[in-house]
Amino acid sequence: GDVVWERTDLGKSDWISSYTSPSLAGSVLVLGFVWQPWPLYGLDAETGQTLWSSARTEGNVSALTATGEGYVYALRHPGVLQKLVAATGEVVWATKGLARWSPATPAVAQGRVFVASGERVLCYEAQTGDLVWAYEHSWEGGAWPDVYPYGRGGRAILGSPVVGGERFSPAPGSARGPAGPAHPVVWVACGDGSLVALDAGTGTLRGRHGLGAPIYTTPLPVAGAMVVVDSQGVVHAVAVDTDAVS
Repeated sequence: GDVVWERTDLGKSDWISSYTSPSLAGSVLVLGFVWQPWPLYGLDAETGQTLWSSARTEGNVSALTATGEGYVYALRHPGVLQKLVAATGEVVWATKGLARWSPATPAVAQGRVFVASGERVLCYEAQTGDLVWAYEHSWEGGAWPDVYPYGRGGRAILGSPVVGGERFSPAPGSARGPAGPAHPVVWVACGDGSLVALDAGTGTLRGRHGLGAPIYTTPLPVAGAMVVVDSQGVVHAVAVDTDAVS
């Protein structure tokens, strides 16, 4: 179809200007950039007109998500998570201490924000930004390919968390954590080939399914299973009890 509008003035670079997917909050289109004077923008989704922008002094944007409640959650270099008002760009709260580069899109569910950052999964209260729990992944297997800019032998969680299903259904011989209350599960695919299920309320490991090859993608809920594609191109479908919820 015809181009409705385009902007050529937002991201200019000899290398990469953006690797962040746009996100929509009502009528506001939110865009993130790197190495630009103004790396975070709110545009009118119908016209492309700039509504607000956020300066590079607040950090390059590596990932973001917008919600139906009119807020944006942005991961910014070096290691900051911000909550902003989508209509104005006003910062509601900001918290530090995350990995310097976190490309996984935050997941927002049940009043909490779930973030994969470096070797950890972090959970914050959406209203206040207070840290609720932190899960430190225990890496298994040998040396995996380096993941830029971490290096670390692939010790990074790059796929976005997915919230859903109350229980984890491991294959025979897979690790399984203790039973717990009926909280939703946070599913995360890791660079060591593990698909892990965390209790969304406490961060407790509920289950771990080793799939054999590094995974840098986001799990997708499909017909009672969580589907992931590993770095060797193998597609895995791991059974869950309910479809993911947003």
